[in-house]
Amino acid sequence: MTHLDPAFKPLEKLIGTWESKGRTLGATEDNIFATTTFEPILDGKYIQVTNHMTFDSENAKHVHDSIEILWYDPERKVFPTLVYSTLGEGPGTTMEYTWEADENGTIISRGGAAIYRGTFSEDGNVLTGGWRPDDSGDGRDEASYDLTMTRVS
Repeated sequence: MTHLDPAFKPLEKLIGTWESKGRTLGATEDNIFATTTFEPILDGKYIQVTNHMTFDSENAKHVHDSIEILWYDPERKVFPTLVYSTLGEGPGTTMEYTWEADENGTIISRGGAAIYRGTFSEDGNVLTGGWRPDDSGDGRDEASYDLTMTRVS
């Protein structure tokens, strides 16, 4: 593995490529599929995340590609990130998130009026969790979904 700054210790289990599948709440079968890669860049001071995701809904298939860069903020003890995505209003559209891991290793990501909580399997090769509206009241239940990520490399 490429060198990773010690500040990233709480997130180092994410390094690698993951295949994901999941479903929006109320769906009777998986309708979300993704490939996500987490890799250290710039001498391990940042983590680059690339994602290709498809959402199959009753009316259409939505494809979402994104790239984000995580860094460590020692004052807040979180990993802020800026996500550049094909969702939204076109090039230049960004979303801000923060990542962290609690004392049990649960991965937590906040942004876009939602919060993700995921827990690793004992061997660290499966991350199971879901996105739900946060406490801001701005989140939408229809954007909630559960997702299982399985390490492929």
